[in-house]
Amino acid sequence: MGRARILIIGRVALFISLLRVSLELDEDVKVGIAKKLQWCLDTLVEEDVYSNMLILQIPLISGSGKTAQLVWQPLFTSLLNAIKTFMIVISSSKAWPELESFLLEDMFHPHFLCWEIVMECWCFVLRYAETEFATNIIGKLCSLLKLLASSDSVLLPNSSLRKLARSICVLLTHGTQAMINQVYVSLIGDDRSQLSSILCLALFIEGFPLKLLSDELRHTALKRIISDHFEFIESFHEAPLVAHASGLFGIPVFILSAYLQSLLDFFSVQPSNYLNFFCNPTSLSDIDARTLKFMVSIGLNYRNSADEKVKEHYLRLLGEILGIIASVKHLYTSHDIEEAILELQNIFISAGLDAQLYKCKPGLAQFMAGLIHMEISEKDDNAKSCAVWELYHMLLKERHWAFIHLALTAFGYFAARTKCNQLWRFVPDDAALSYDAVSGEKANKDRFMHDFKAFLEKEMALLTIEPCPKKLELLGREGRLLKEMVHKISDIAGDEMGCETMDIDDNQQSNKKRKLPDGFNRGVDLLKSGLKVIGEGLSQWQLN
Repeated sequence: MGRARILIIGRVALFISLLRVSLELDEDVKVGIAKKLQWCLDTLVEEDVYSNMLILQIPLISGSGKTAQLVWQPLFTSLLNAIKTFMIVISSSKAWPELESFLLEDMFHPHFLCWEIVMECWCFVLRYAETEFATNIIGKLCSLLKLLASSDSVLLPNSSLRKLARSICVLLTHGTQAMINQVYVSLIGDDRSQLSSILCLALFIEGFPLKLLSDELRHTALKRIISDHFEFIESFHEAPLVAHASGLFGIPVFILSAYLQSLLDFFSVQPSNYLNFFCNPTSLSDIDARTLKFMVSIGLNYRNSADEKVKEHYLRLLGEILGIIASVKHLYTSHDIEEAILELQNIFISAGLDAQLYKCKPGLAQFMAGLIHMEISEKDDNAKSCAVWELYHMLLKERHWAFIHLALTAFGYFAARTKCNQLWRFVPDDAALSYDAVSGEKANKDRFMHDFKAFLEKEMALLTIEPCPKKLELLGREGRLLKEMVHKISDIAGDEMGCETMDIDDNQQSNKKRKLPDGFNRGVDLLKSGLKVIGEGLSQWQLN
């Protein structure tokens, strides 16, 4: 790194030190430091600085007196702790308005690291500030959210509406239940207006903490959401999509889908286990076969429509309705599930040339994982089973890495729980993982099974806290192999150290010899000592 870059990081480290000792500074200096917080964020945006913020450590004194010791702390953690210290110091001084303005102005900061810093500061305020002050802040943000609400921005992840909704949801996870209830009632409540629907959708998509709502409010919310969902379904044929130019068409479906996704978060289930969660059976039993019939109607309208914009809306609705069905397992035992599967076959297989179909494939993957709740015949003459096989073939043929992951996760969940014995029927000969990784031409089904097994093992490894004996044995073998490589490199470096002189191929200076520059010798010395330390460390690790 160039000298100028190092000096910038040095200035950040110095600024952190000033924040930490701000209790001893004068009021005017505190105000000056508060005004420099924006400079600090602007500095972190630079590539070299923010990358080093995550890896560099600085020395700090921990404890006092005889217990004082020197500890190393990551630069990013040090900055967060220093800002929090500064917030406490100036909480009742004239520097606080400067800091509050800084936090408000940077709530939409485009850089991920800066946004994390600002949100952590706000969460710190909500955790420890007086209730009246915290409620006042949330009230101002909710008022701003109402001003930003629009039908065009609610479905855009990076819109100001969605960003502010995301921030509010993060803050509410650190608030009291009374505060969360108040926000829900003030923004959504019993209002059935378009504004209320937009705010409800934005908050649910961004993870509104439903688990912290009071039981009565949560029950009322679900009852209303399901009621609106079926009211929209029943009026679907009366309100043609062509008349709705905005993306708000079908917003009750989007809200129900987002609510069910929030239930997944509520029960702290791993994302790969699409359906392994328990909901209120009384409430979700209201989601009946009308949802399946609605999905079939969407598919028919999509295939019969010639307007590309209208078809795009239908696909967006289809993706959400597939996610809803996947979350309600009793729908898979309905008599209408076969018609729904055959319609999906018509959409994705028979008419699968539409490039926009990728928007529905995440929902389709969830739907396919839920087929464990349905009886699947293993006979070739069963239309429903053939449709299921073809849909899984289509998913497993996808070559984009994201779709490969979705398909493998869905198929892995299905394969681990299904009663089907002939799983080979679900896997095509030309699945994406069947191809040679180097040439990408030769397909081999055994290669798919090998890579599929490795994928499932990695997924399971993410859920384990302590390594099993097999993993420790594998790490030991890799460590011993690395140690042998280090020794070989060390021997080569030792041989190079002996060549301190070199002959000059010159007839006039045939008897002269020239020494290598000191820089080469010093570099080899450093390399040798470093390899020695690595080797000793590996030996000590193996003994332990």
